[in-house]
Amino acid sequence: MARRRKDFVTIICYGQLETMERNDAMEKYMDCIRHSEGHERNRYFNIVSDLTEGKAVCSDRDGNY
Repeated sequence: MARRRKDFVTIICYGQLETMERNDAMEKYMDCIRHSEGHERNRYFNIVSDLTEGKAVCSDRDGNY
């Protein structure tokens, strides 16, 4: 049986770097979207968009880092 390789991504959010498995990141930031609004919600949406596109580095695109 072939072993499935984990898909790690780097997340840049509020200027902080975090490395985690893609599926875990998707769950975390989808939950953040559900529990936020306005500018904060847009930041999390940008991360989820990058994750969905398969990017290895995903950011909130704030530009302050």
